[in-house]
Amino acid sequence: MRASLVVLAAAAVLLTGCGDETASPTATPDEGTTSVQPSEPTDSPVLVPACDDVWTQGAKLPADYAGCQTQQAMASDGEGIYCESGQVIFTHEQFYAAAGRKVTQADGPLKKDADFQQALKACRG
Repeated sequence: MRASLVVLAAAAVLLTGCGDETASPTATPDEGTTSVQPSEPTDSPVLVPACDDVWTQGAKLPADYAGCQTQQAMASDGEGIYCESGQVIFTHEQFYAAAGRKVTQADGPLKKDADFQQALKACRG
């Protein structure tokens, strides 16, 4: 019984510290003043561009490419094919490009495209 009273007393002390203070009515700012909202946390997720904006024939793939997003989900997570030269080749659907280079659209699936296969061969040495 005594142990139960100690537990109840400890819980009461903890709950007292967690409650809201007496709420004061929300004051509206006087005209000519602005209210300042706290800034958002800085550890928010990095936003990636839409795939249709990045993967366009002849466009330049950003040197800092980190993936793209479709309306449904993250389509490309920025993983690439690492070349002997240090370059990285990225792909998306029928498109491919090295970071910071021109985007090329294959005529069909990449694994059957002669130009893409040539680029892979040169990449891997």
